[in-house]
Amino acid sequence: MSKFLPSVLGAAALALATSAQAVIVFNNASQGSANSTRGPGDSPIAAITVGSTQLLNQIGVSFDPNSSGNLKFVVFNLTTNTLLFSTPAVSFTDVGAGFYLSPIFSAVSLSPGITYGVGGIADVGGLWRFGTPSAPFTQGGFTALAGINGNVSNFANPFSAGNGAAQVIVQLGVVPEPASVALLAAGLGAVGAVAARRRRAG
Repeated sequence: MSKFLPSVLGAAALALATSAQAVIVFNNASQGSANSTRGPGDSPIAAITVGSTQLLNQIGVSFDPNSSGNLKFVVFNLTTNTLLFSTPAVSFTDVGAGFYLSPIFSAVSLSPGITYGVGGIADVGGLWRFGTPSAPFTQGGFTALAGINGNVSNFANPFSAGNGAAQVIVQLGVVPEPASVALLAAGLGAVGAVAARRRRAG
């Protein structure tokens, strides 16, 4: 059975290289449990900054919808009120309060010196979770600012609708860089090669 080990490890390495998953690196749920009641096409979004360039591949919003519906996940420049990125409408089933995640999308690059608005907007009303901490919250290279949030209106064509004074609860996910996946794959390949040599030697 050991003769199959190299091919099994090679297959595992290939799977790792071709099926990357997003990893949640930021979750500020500990910063608050209050809720903002919003109607369809109206939502708060988190004010996010970065200390160095970060790539974003997935957004999760803490939402308790009134019914099943559709979400768009968005990134704004809150300084210029410019929409930088939006997913197409993503249908979801109402499962109560919790995090609703976007599909993995092509990386959006966030740069230092800009305050971004990150979150979602739904075509149904519901409760959006927020907090009012006294200090920013930093995790995984992303910082949620205290005392400021963005607001978004118009589900069909989302636009910035001014700022608020809360920290909106979100999750942010990234896909590991190909170099990291390749390194792991190479490590598995090396293990297979060593096993093959030992088998031949034996």
